[in-house]
Amino acid sequence: MSPRELVLERAQDYVLGFDVGGTRLKAGAVTERGKLLGEMIIPTGAQEGPEALLKALLALAGAIERKFGFPAVAAGVGLPGAIQPDRGIVLLPGRLKGLENFPLIPRMRRALRIPIIADNDARLAMIAEKE
Repeated sequence: MSPRELVLERAQDYVLGFDVGGTRLKAGAVTERGKLLGEMIIPTGAQEGPEALLKALLALAGAIERKFGFPAVAAGVGLPGAIQPDRGIVLLPGRLKGLENFPLIPRMRRALRIPIIADNDARLAMIAEKE
């Protein structure tokens, strides 16, 4: 997967970024230029299974939407392990057991109704540093 440029149409538009870790789940709202508008951190809850992780991700997205008063226009999700980016499926989840072949990203797309990309967290960090 190569980086894609996203052009935000309105100055107040924001993109959600999620960093899924073994113990913490971080979410941030960023502008087109990468300025962090706000962030939230909660326990991952992944030990309780993939449905709990999905619920936590959607709860964070909802909390940020309430804070800004309107939804994000897109989102990116960094996950540990091997990811199939085009399908949004976790193949080898590392420490997040139970996520194997769980349709996390397709379910997020349906719930949030925005474009969402996902990839390995280390790969996304490398791309961000390069840019």
